[in-house]
Amino acid sequence: MKRNTTSELFKKLNNFITKYYQNQLIKGSIYVGSMLLIFFILFSLIEHFSALSVVGRTFLFWAYILLNLTVFVKYIAIPLLHLLKIGNRINNKDAAKIIGNHFKDVDDKLLNILELEDLSESNNTLISASIEQKIKTLKPIHFSNAIDFYSNKKQLKWLLIPLAIFILFFISGKEYILTESSARIVKHNTFFEPEAPFNYQILNDNLNCIQFEDYNLKLKVVGNEIPNEIFVKIRDNTYKAKSTGNNVFEYLFKSINTDVEFNLLAGGYNSQIFTIKSLSQPKVVDMGITIHPPKYTNATIKKVENNGDIIIAEGSNIKWRIQLQNTTNCSIVFDNKVEKKSTTHHYLSFQKKIYSNTTYSIISSNENNLTDSLTYYIKVIPDELPQILLEQEYDSSNQQHIFNGTIEDDYKLR
Repeated sequence: MKRNTTSELFKKLNNFITKYYQNQLIKGSIYVGSMLLIFFILFSLIEHFSALSVVGRTFLFWAYILLNLTVFVKYIAIPLLHLLKIGNRINNKDAAKIIGNHFKDVDDKLLNILELEDLSESNNTLISASIEQKIKTLKPIHFSNAIDFYSNKKQLKWLLIPLAIFILFFISGKEYILTESSARIVKHNTFFEPEAPFNYQILNDNLNCIQFEDYNLKLKVVGNEIPNEIFVKIRDNTYKAKSTGNNVFEYLFKSINTDVEFNLLAGGYNSQIFTIKSLSQPKVVDMGITIHPPKYTNATIKKVENNGDIIIAEGSNIKWRIQLQNTTNCSIVFDNKVEKKSTTHHYLSFQKKIYSNTTYSIISSNENNLTDSLTYYIKVIPDELPQILLEQEYDSSNQQHIFNGTIEDDYKLR
């Protein structure tokens, strides 16, 4: 009977010890969660307002890891090992002291029982009887009640306060202070330029500009803190952008002939580098025209340079040689009909006999979807029939007819 009673006592003690470590895990989870949040907020604020170097962010990173690892080991890992009966757990006498401090009726009775239990190994009947008597007085008491899980509610303030601060950052729209700063701490070995609390939105469809034309840059500033002035930095020169209201700014780049790299400067923050791409315009850079009149005219061959408007004899054979630049396609068009397309990107050659007045166009294009068109006029001199103008007079004194007149043709008579 004594052995059963003692076994029940030890079972109750073991249940108490298990609940003791379960309670430590609950309390430890609160501590670990609160420490994770507190140090996360604290270190993020330090990084945000201090603009730390790589060394400073590395220190914060490892300090955060070590501090939270220490708290985790102490309040989670060790109690969990003890719960699994690994390591130096509290013994029955330690448990008895904790129970005695909680229950006044127990006082030192439980500890005395355990001490007497050690002595009863000699099978002293008197001692065994005393143990049995003391156990009976403790039997109605539930030792596990000495541990109250709900008492940990008092510790929740250490978790709820930093959690409320964390949520407040997101509600107020200031979450970037935590998210961006913590990201830089995680990437502590990377150098970061100080990041502006605002962003630029380019309002232009693209950053392309036809070569030698002006480009009007339009941008809008959005973010948590809007600067009053925006500057455009090109190489080592800085120019002020014009404000048009509603956080919109403009700057005119004049006569762009090559790609232009620039960045924006405001509030002490430099933006990324932007590039305005100069799009080469297709064009005719040289044109030579050779005019071969019909042979019967006996007229000499004529050459015309860089002038597409010409005057020719009817039936002349015209040869064009056109030098191109920045061109992938080129066509020569007569009366809306394409007569010839370029076979190379550098020149176009073509010949045609012309019999009447006409216009023609040289149309060039390139991969930038740019097109250039030149239109010219050809005036044709018709080959009129020969003209004979004749006057007849009668000389009465000599009794003869006299003929006077002119014979005309555009080229020659026979």
